[in-house]
Amino acid sequence: MAELNLTQMISTIESLFTSSNLFVFWYDEQAEFEQNISEIAGTLKERVVIMNPSEQFKTKLLLNELQKSGTPALIYSPSGIPTLEVNLLADYLRFSKLFAADALTMLQEELGLTVQDKLLLQQYTTFFASKERKDRFKSLYQANKNFEMTILAAIVKANNSSLTAVLSVVLTEDLSDQNKYLQMFAKYGIDEPFWNFVNIAYGYQSQTPTLKELFTAMLLNVAFDQMNKELPASLNAYALTGANNAIAFIQNARNTVSIRERIKEIANQVWDFIRGEQLFNKIDILQLVDVNAFPQIDQVIISWIIEQIALGDTTVRIGRQKLSEVVQSRQQMEYGSDYVAAYAMLENGLQVLEKDSNTHASNFEEAMTQYTDSDYRIDTAYREFNTALDDLPVNQESLLDGLTQKVETRYLNDFLTNTVQDWNAVYQPERVANNLKQQNFYRQFVAVDGDRTIVIISDAFRFEAAKALEAQLTERDVVDADMQYLLTALPSVTYFGMPSLLPNRELTYVSGNTVLVDGQDVGTTQKRRQVLQGVNPNSTNALVKDFLQMTRDERQEFLSGENVVYLYHNRIDTTGEKSVSEQNVFYETQQTIDELARVIELLRNLSARRIIITADHGFIYRRSSLDSANKIDVTDDSRLGIIKKEQRYIISEAPVDITGVQSVRLGSLLTNDDQRWVSYPNGFDIFTALGPSQNYVHGGSSPQEMIVPVLDVHMRKGKSQAEPALIHDVSQVRRLTSREATVQIMQDKPVGELVTATKYQLFFVDADNQPISGVVDFTADSRLASPSQRTHSMRLTLKDAKYHNGRLYTLVMRNTETKQEIRSDYTMDMVIGGGFGFDI
Repeated sequence: MAELNLTQMISTIESLFTSSNLFVFWYDEQAEFEQNISEIAGTLKERVVIMNPSEQFKTKLLLNELQKSGTPALIYSPSGIPTLEVNLLADYLRFSKLFAADALTMLQEELGLTVQDKLLLQQYTTFFASKERKDRFKSLYQANKNFEMTILAAIVKANNSSLTAVLSVVLTEDLSDQNKYLQMFAKYGIDEPFWNFVNIAYGYQSQTPTLKELFTAMLLNVAFDQMNKELPASLNAYALTGANNAIAFIQNARNTVSIRERIKEIANQVWDFIRGEQLFNKIDILQLVDVNAFPQIDQVIISWIIEQIALGDTTVRIGRQKLSEVVQSRQQMEYGSDYVAAYAMLENGLQVLEKDSNTHASNFEEAMTQYTDSDYRIDTAYREFNTALDDLPVNQESLLDGLTQKVETRYLNDFLTNTVQDWNAVYQPERVANNLKQQNFYRQFVAVDGDRTIVIISDAFRFEAAKALEAQLTERDVVDADMQYLLTALPSVTYFGMPSLLPNRELTYVSGNTVLVDGQDVGTTQKRRQVLQGVNPNSTNALVKDFLQMTRDERQEFLSGENVVYLYHNRIDTTGEKSVSEQNVFYETQQTIDELARVIELLRNLSARRIIITADHGFIYRRSSLDSANKIDVTDDSRLGIIKKEQRYIISEAPVDITGVQSVRLGSLLTNDDQRWVSYPNGFDIFTALGPSQNYVHGGSSPQEMIVPVLDVHMRKGKSQAEPALIHDVSQVRRLTSREATVQIMQDKPVGELVTATKYQLFFVDADNQPISGVVDFTADSRLASPSQRTHSMRLTLKDAKYHNGRLYTLVMRNTETKQEIRSDYTMDMVIGGGFGFDI
């Protein structure tokens, strides 16, 4: 400790005199400054009274006089402070200041430390030699806090003097002995107290303690606690007598943004250290399904599900949960975000694999209903499966080995084959009702409405994608969306679909890619605008990409005064019809969904009230390459008179009369007397024809190609009425009888148009609002109608602290976005450990 010079001492003494403090006492126990007191007295402004050990009574009488006259004085004694029993000046000392000539004693006085704490000050003189460290200690220390814990907190620069705060900083560095904080603890001689605190709080004991062993023990105790199992004998070395505190620490750490990723890194290190794959692969899957201590547990569960799929058993349950329910549950857990693509593949792959392939429509109306009510979901699942496959990290590809081929085979051979063949077994163009024909779109949906109608036509935006857009829109609670559908004519292509969506009395196919609307060519945006304005002068059109590039004022001006606005969008078809990019068509489908949602929001902010989203046609896409069995070779001869030949259709003078091909007169499709024929495969095969794309095709007869959406969107006035899903505690017994507290949480209403999915954090607090448990996540996203099905048991682990029976402790349910809290009181009814003498 650096010595103080007389000038510093005098300055310090002077600062202790105030208007309310007349006397300063200086007990110089070793009489180190007895020879300097005369010099000090000559410089000090206040009077100096020298009090020898036998002069207490004499000094007290003098102080009485000085107090009456208001004269300040320094009372110097070349001896230590007498004990309370013989200290005649105790009353004066109580209301005066104490000066010490060494910094530690001054610090003791400044902080109000006890005599025992002064001994600790002397023990840690190296630590207190730094003004910065001393100031940090002073900012953290409180009279009821542990002295050594405060030193640890000051060393690591924690925000409070608790073991949790200290350990949360320590773990940010390497877990080896080279950890810089451990080295600093050793430097200041406080490493042994640190490990003692760890031992007391968590029950971790070792002759040579290490951070790696500590966190190994913590994470293993978390894992086996989640399994509701004791640690096996082979892991007894990692048993913790304070396991609850360890569990609470890990739970809280994983909910602390600053160290969440570090905890995951540590979990990965521990997994390798304990050879986790060997250990946890031996444990029954039923016990593993709720474990989230290590990211690799998800790999174990995913691998097990893949094995069941490989065995053909997709109906197997884990406990009461179906495989799809397990997947959904794991996605919400701690490391579900690390396996987003893998779980998306499983979730959607299971939908494809579990599809009943024995349902066949008996008539065309039934075929349309079956697809638009349910079967479209399989196309969505197949699309989202392949989108997730493209996003799958390379290091997870081996996890999903075999699943891709199994899903592909089931989709093509069972679903797509049956769906298209069933469709063509009952399809009769002359039986299609007028209100389902695409060529009647304008008069049925646009001309009937007096308000401004904005029509967005997205090329190849098939029905299943529009259903996904509908779901996205209805979640916002600012629109009413009504999904209907129409049927394209054949061929189901752009140059037939786009004219059909315009106002028309007659559609006429010429040749090539030309279809006339009432004798007019409509092959460009400008020509289509002329047709629109011919029916309603207050009409216009534009490309969506141009609309998006406009400023808000330009958009407002573009819409001003118009009753009918057509916006043309083309991402899907542009991508799919190129061989170099067709493999990205599912990605572009999702991009289209998101972009159309954005366009609708822009239009809503421009006071648009009605928007219709539709398409010119749909498409079929398969990921695997076609082989020769999927290709139909049609020879062009003079008797057939082929006019146009593409992969999914042929327009010719005569019908194509070969096995696997059906034909229909063009006039019956266009409602005119055209005697030419459209021929198409009655499955998902293609004709051998020149074309840039092979896997992405359209033009033929299938629900995927012919059923186009008509999503009629009406804007609601005012702000959104949707509210976050509320939860409340429905536990019958609200008493805490053990450190494992199970509470029953019910989501009040199912998620729907007026209720949005909401994330909560659950934890217990004491009367001072200090957490006494770990934090667990709860997502209120159930759409189930039954309240019992929206009720879940949640387990929270209380810290091993000193609790008071009969007192109230509170369950907090905090909305993670709004921070609003729902609270529920519980009565403590147990006696457990705690009272450690420091804050955990």
